[in-house]
Amino acid sequence: MKIKRFKFTLLFGLTSILSLIISTIYSVKFNDSRLVYPTDISNLSLSFKDIPMLFSISLFSLYIIYLVFIIVSTTVKHNIKKMSSNISMAISPKLGLLGFLGFLGFIGFFTYNHDKSLSPFLFFIFFGFFGFLYQGKISNTLMDELYKENQMKANMIADKTTLSIIFICSLFLARTNKNTDFILIVYIIAISLSFALNIFLKSFLLYHYEKTE
Repeated sequence: MKIKRFKFTLLFGLTSILSLIISTIYSVKFNDSRLVYPTDISNLSLSFKDIPMLFSISLFSLYIIYLVFIIVSTTVKHNIKKMSSNISMAISPKLGLLGFLGFLGFIGFFTYNHDKSLSPFLFFIFFGFFGFLYQGKISNTLMDELYKENQMKANMIADKTTLSIIFICSLFLARTNKNTDFILIVYIIAISLSFALNIFLKSFLLYHYEKTE
């Protein structure tokens, strides 16, 4: 990823998150928590005071769409490059800073208490982006037989670790006597963190094997 695009992505993300936090505080203090607490949209009559919250929600949604587009386009370009070259994809280690988006998952505890919304817990998957810190350090590397062997070994260990965690978590939750809501929250968090660990380990282990050997 080019430096300009990375700076724009980081600035866009920080701006949208800050906007969402400020508008939420404004809505709670000065607008009766409209659009923060559960709201019946069908009977909702918008007012001028709703503009900050609507703007921040739209901006944050746009950022998520942009982020997904960047991930998909980068993956496609990477696959095309791999088919025509034996050099690993060149990315900046600073892309790993996007892993801090994983902390947005903690918003799920707030939204669940108010409207039973569980979707914010999925943000924990973004913790896996910290793996780009290591992937960036071995970018532009010749993908010889040893590299491909190390990559295969890293992927295999990461996949086994992820599946083991999901299996153990599923077994534990199946035997617990807690209520259904507790089980669902823990399971979603466990799945999200497991996938994040999978993404991180694939990059970290490959970096470790390459530097060791």
